[in-house]
Amino acid sequence: MASKKPTSSSKSPSAHSVIDMFLDGLQRAEVIGLLLVLTAAFTLLSLATGSRGAITGAWIDLLRSFLGSGAWLFPLAAGGLGLAIVLRAIEKLPDLPWMRPVGTVVLMLAYVTAATLFVPLEARSILAAQGESGGMIGLWVASALQDALTIIGAWGIVLFLMIAGVIFLTDQW
Repeated sequence: MASKKPTSSSKSPSAHSVIDMFLDGLQRAEVIGLLLVLTAAFTLLSLATGSRGAITGAWIDLLRSFLGSGAWLFPLAAGGLGLAIVLRAIEKLPDLPWMRPVGTVVLMLAYVTAATLFVPLEARSILAAQGESGGMIGLWVASALQDALTIIGAWGIVLFLMIAGVIFLTDQW
């Protein structure tokens, strides 16, 4: 009678553990920072050059539809944040305070909202659809603010957002 061989665990990693290792690597701070820096460089080069492929064209069209002219600020914000993350991870500096990324996002929101508020009300949706002024995000925020608070109130909120963004970004009161 043939005896069964005991099944031994294989020495090679299974597909599940390879995926787990990959996902664990992506969660490291320096990897996230490096991905942000590479995305920023990729985006800035795509914005600066006239010829775009299918992927770069779709990426820039997506950014411009959401952020309008604020698409130029995206690579600067993402690159700065990514560089700060990488430097802090490599140099073993303390964690990045939550206020810096929040300040960057608040300043970008203030910019796209202001870019939309500068445009006459009748032309806003047309320009936003073309990826101009503040894009769709600027259109949504500016329209909501102006409907709720009038144009003066909307500009007051934009000014408040700019001041708050600078305070968060610089950590200075």
